[in-house]
Amino acid sequence: MKVEDVNELQDASGQQEEDPKIKSFTVKNPIKTNGHIRYTVTGIDAEGNFEESRRYKEFFALRATLALRWPGIYIPAMPEKKLVGNSDDTFVEERRSLLERFMKDCGKYDYITHSKEFRVFARERGDIEKMLNVLGKLTPM
Repeated sequence: MKVEDVNELQDASGQQEEDPKIKSFTVKNPIKTNGHIRYTVTGIDAEGNFEESRRYKEFFALRATLALRWPGIYIPAMPEKKLVGNSDDTFVEERRSLLERFMKDCGKYDYITHSKEFRVFARERGDIEKMLNVLGKLTPM
């Protein structure tokens, strides 16, 4: 990237604007269904825009599978699991915000957003956790 390009990304206050691709990654509308919180996830992957409903365990499975595929390569951090009090409104909003940060961080790396693991997370229907676990077992170490 040239210096001129970096300067164009800065707004009047001198702050860098967020890349439109990164900005498209959102985690919103936490809804409790069948005792679980589901989040609406949007973003851009190798196939274009996507929007799906995901549970925390599916985000967790995505990160775990990516970490198996690329040991030693940076994979963004996620909020930790919490077994008690995980449906409290304050907790749900904090988790939503942290999951959104995780998704925005993933969006910065094409090796993540163009991966088969990310495609399963972003596009597939059904048991996402199971599909990602199968991919994790197929990944050579």
